[in-house]
Amino acid sequence: MENKKCVIDYNDHKKTKTPAESDAGYIGNFIPLDEYESLFLYDNRFEDLKGKTVCTTSGKIYFTIGYNGLSLNCTSEGYVSTDLTLNESFSDGVTLAAWIKLVSFPSLKSLGNSPIIANKAIGVGDGGIVFSVVTEDKTSIPRLSFEVTSDSGTLYTAEALMPENSRRSWVHVAASLTPDKMRLFINFEEVAALDISDNIPLSSQNPFIIAQDTTGNHPSAFESELDDLLIRRGAISDDELESLRQYYLS
Repeated sequence: MENKKCVIDYNDHKKTKTPAESDAGYIGNFIPLDEYESLFLYDNRFEDLKGKTVCTTSGKIYFTIGYNGLSLNCTSEGYVSTDLTLNESFSDGVTLAAWIKLVSFPSLKSLGNSPIIANKAIGVGDGGIVFSVVTEDKTSIPRLSFEVTSDSGTLYTAEALMPENSRRSWVHVAASLTPDKMRLFINFEEVAALDISDNIPLSSQNPFIIAQDTTGNHPSAFESELDDLLIRRGAISDDELESLRQYYLS
């Protein structure tokens, strides 16, 4: 993949951070930070707040006012590569969570299956997962989608409609995967679940890419805003999800 200069535009979006936005120890009062592999808060920085995951930016990506401090504003050409893989620490499962705000007027480039984060190619039987937003046309309500591949090459997909105001408001989305179950959450409520009878490999050497799939040139771009991307080892429990809700909404 060709790495291009990243455009960071935050000079007009300065904001004083609250302790909740700047201190990982604060969110740690609500969730078990030792179970989280990476925390990307995007407050003027691409780096993992835990210092574990290395990121490389490609194309044009901006910082702008987000849900919790600043957010990552992705363009049709911008994405972030990481060195994070599904290693042995994810043997019990993985959870992905983030705030997203979809572009108000989707362009042709954002129609289709737009990856939020992925470590496989969309619609291909490679081992890995894709967490994405599916937009059929400019007027339809988008769908939240979670795709995994089994050892036999079978694609499993859990989907749910996004809220009608998802193009005007921030929406919290999450997906969890264990060897036998997929779950989708919107605004801290479960919206879809799928039992898996096939074996799902919870290991992959493909690193995660943010706002793209592993091809690096998937035609459906995530032309939207992304904030507080959290990557957890294992499946998030209902109680922990409620604690995360309290952190953001209380």
